[in-house]
Amino acid sequence: MSPGSRLALAVLLPAAVTAAGCGAPPPPAAPDPAVLAERYRAELLAADREFAAAARERDVDRWSSYFADDGIQVPRRHGIVVGPAAIRSFMRPAFADSSTMLLWDPDKAEVSKSGDLGFTTGQARVVRFDAAGKEAVAYRMKYATVWKRQNGVWKVALDIASED
Repeated sequence: MSPGSRLALAVLLPAAVTAAGCGAPPPPAAPDPAVLAERYRAELLAADREFAAAARERDVDRWSSYFADDGIQVPRRHGIVVGPAAIRSFMRPAFADSSTMLLWDPDKAEVSKSGDLGFTTGQARVVRFDAAGKEAVAYRMKYATVWKRQNGVWKVALDIASED
C-alpha cells in the first residue's frame, strides 16, 4: 500500500465509521423516577377504585381476582384468609346478601422507589338496606391495603380494616 493510500485510509476510515454510527438512534433515556413514581401511584389508585367497583357491583369473582396468589385478607371478626379461592369462598355469602354492601374510596396511595410495592388507605363502610331500599350505615372502618406489582399489574398482598 502506498503512503498516500495509507493516509487516505487513516483519514477516511474513522470518518466512515463515525458516519455509519450517526444513523442509529441513541439509547432511550431512563425514565424520570419522579414521573415513574407518579404513574405507578396513579395506576395503584385506579386499581383500588376498580377493586371497590367490583365490590359495589357484587362481583365476587372479579373482586377476588385482585388478590395475589398468596394474598391475605384479614376480615372483621374472623381469622386470616389466604389466596383468591379461599377469599372468594369466604366472601361469597356477603356479596350475595342484597341487604348489605361494602363500599370504600381510597384517599391515599404510596409506591416504593422500586415501583413493585405500594399501599392504599381510606375509609370504608358497610351499609344495610331496608325493605324500601333505604340505605343506613351499619358500621364504618378504616382500611389499609398492601399491593404488589406483578407483570405490570397491581395485586392485593394484604387487605386489612379496623372498625371505627
